[in-house]
Parts: sequence; structure tokens; C-alpha cells
Amino acid sequence: MNDFKQELGRKAFHFLSSVIPAAYFILTRSEMTRYVAMALTISLTVDLGRFYVPRLRRVFEHLFGRWLRPFEFYQLTGATYFLIGSLLTVILVPDRLIVISSLLFLAWGDLSAALIGKKWGRIAVFDKTLEGSLACFFVCFIVSLFLTDWRVGLIGAIVATLVEVLPLRINDNVTIPISSALVMAALS
Repeated sequence: MNDFKQELGRKAFHFLSSVIPAAYFILTRSEMTRYVAMALTISLTVDLGRFYVPRLRRVFEHLFGRWLRPFEFYQLTGATYFLIGSLLTVILVPDRLIVISSLLFLAWGDLSAALIGKKWGRIAVFDKTLEGSLACFFVCFIVSLFLTDWRVGLIGAIVATLVEVLPLRINDNVTIPISSALVMAALS
């Protein structure tokens, strides 16, 4: 499977994760915290279980192996990190629309960066591409226009894009929503 097709499959999961911010439109903060924590518990159980239970590893890799990055065979998956980032963002930031924005920055902005970067990226920025980063910014800013003040959203989109492109040691599925939400909350 070529890199772009594999990334397309991976990012389909990112897009499907939009259900989490969408759910926050109807759930209370307490309910959201509880449901994301339950999903994280399941995800962590599967992730950790596959490290110690060979049969679980085989089943997991059979079902999801084609979409895993090489390091995810031996570390937590992006889905688990997505849930960690989602839970921490819901807990740390009380503003529902800012949380929804930041989770969509991750679901759609990171998706755009990866797909555009893989398909049309030419100018390298760290281990990403300028074209992917511009796509990330554009998508994040557009999302923010529907949910926050445009000035707050602009800064949030910039923060999300910088965190996506910088080679940080913490998985960007955690850092994108937390950092962008905290900055937007501070500006609101």
C-alpha cells in the first residue's frame, strides 16, 4: 500500500473521531468527561493488552495493522493519544465551544495537513511540509469561524498549526487540542 493510501485510511479514523466533538454539542461536561474516560479506558486496555497477550496482538494487527505507523506496533496508538488529548482538554477547559473547536482542529486540521502534505507537499518544514501546514491552518481557522470569535480562532488555528508542525516529544494528538484550547480560553 502506498504512503498516501495508507495515510488516507489512517485519516479516515481521524475524521470518524469527529463524533467526539459532535457529541459535546448535546452532552454536559460531566457526561462528556465520563464517556471519553470510558473510551480511553477501553483503548488503553486494548493497547496495553496487545503488548502482553500474543493472541490479542495478532487480532489487533490483523484488523488495524495496515493503518498503524511502524512505531505504533510497539507503542500506544494515535487513537489512544487522541482520547488522552480529548479527555484532558474537556477537563482543563470549561468553554464547550472552545473545546469542540480544538478537537475539530485535531480531527480535521491534522487530517488536512497529512493528506495535503503527502499528496502535494514539496517544501520541507521539520519532518512535515509547508503545504500540509498551510492546509492545517486554513481548515482550523475555518472551523473556528463557526464556533468562536474570529480573532480567538485565528490565534487558536496558529497555535494548532505550530504544534502540529513542530517536532515535539509529546504526540500531537495530545498537544494540538490542549494547547489550542488553553490559548483560546485565555483569550476569551
